Amino acid sequence: MSVDRMTKLVARAVGLSPQQLLDSFIPGAAEHLAGVLELRNTLFGASIHWDDKAYMTWRYRFGSTCAGRGDCWVLVLKGRLAGMVGTEEVELERGAERIPAWSTMDIAIDPQFEGSGLGSWMNMRLCQAAGCALTIGSNEKSLNMITRTFRRLPNRRSFVMPIRFQRILSKRLGGPALANLIAPFVEGLARLWRWVAFLGATGALELKPLQSFDGDTTDLLQRSVDLSEWTLSRNIEFLNWRLFANPRVRYAVTGAFEGGVLMGYMATMQRGDRDHPSSTVLIDWSIDQTRFRPVFRALCADAVRAAVNQGVGAIEVTAYHPRSEALLHRMGFLPRYKAYDTIAVYSIDDSRLQRLLGSGPWFVTAANTDFDDL
Repeated sequence: MSVDRMTKLVARAVGLSPQQLLDSFIPGAAEHLAGVLELRNTLFGASIHWDDKAYMTWRYRFGSTCAGRGDCWVLVLKGRLAGMVGTEEVELERGAERIPAWSTMDIAIDPQFEGSGLGSWMNMRLCQAAGCALTIGSNEKSLNMITRTFRRLPNRRSFVMPIRFQRILSKRLGGPALANLIAPFVEGLARLWRWVAFLGATGALELKPLQSFDGDTTDLLQRSVDLSEWTLSRNIEFLNWRLFANPRVRYAVTGAFEGGVLMGYMATMQRGDRDHPSSTVLIDWSIDQTRFRPVFRALCADAVRAAVNQGVGAIEVTAYHPRSEALLHRMGFLPRYKAYDTIAVYSIDDSRLQRLLGSGPWFVTAANTDFDDL
């Protein structure tokens, strides 16, 4: 369905003219923030354990010229905030090609307008305004809408390395009694596997925690680019904003140095209860292409060691990068299907769309999403 046709249908459903509907969907300004926070609290209040005002003003501009990396678009109907969609301004790149785009996220609709088509219309309207758009991840409510509006690529892939096996075995064996007997044996085998898989992983590399990204990272980012891959452009301003300034979650970032030169980094977070995390998640990495295998392996080994010492039950990662995925398999990470690990693109330029949908590989990490520790 065309945007014009859908605009007429949705406008009729909410009692407005098409032009009134278009004029009601605007980039959020400071005066809209309270309504956005109220809508999010109504829909997600039980799961919001962070300062949502700090999070929203970190991610979106709301009229600011120095905060956020995109606009939170709001739909105001008869003085009431009826819906919102967040955007992040990104640049898709492969080789010499650069494509400005918007990544859409944080969609929310007032329950009063459920079934009106507002969600699909807002997404379609933003895609048209952007010219090129990307959306990463979905849920039960948004999956069909994304499939209708965007063109889906193959899903991202999730992996897990279990460390503790009581819960897994309890589910498989129908109770804890037998699981408690078998778990120590299985965990012993898993420890042996990890020892073999990561034997000598660090080598001559020096691993150090990073507190911010600087000029060394700019040089690394240039060396980490594979000209055959589609990726979202990165720079130190983005990385410092995304991994060190995020008010919703704290990341641990480790750098791998060889002869004093930064050869790669990896960012991780803990998921679950703050005092007793259930898993460690590998969030983001960038590796010198000439040393990808040993550096990625060393950083994974370091993350696994830290996770074991912290007593978590598993290490998780969602990857969209064939080279990383192949190494995760070899290190003993097990694939895990998730229906909502989607990635989809949109472009008003059909030739550009076909290039994005082509067979070339992508490099996307969880740092390009808004899920954090949700």
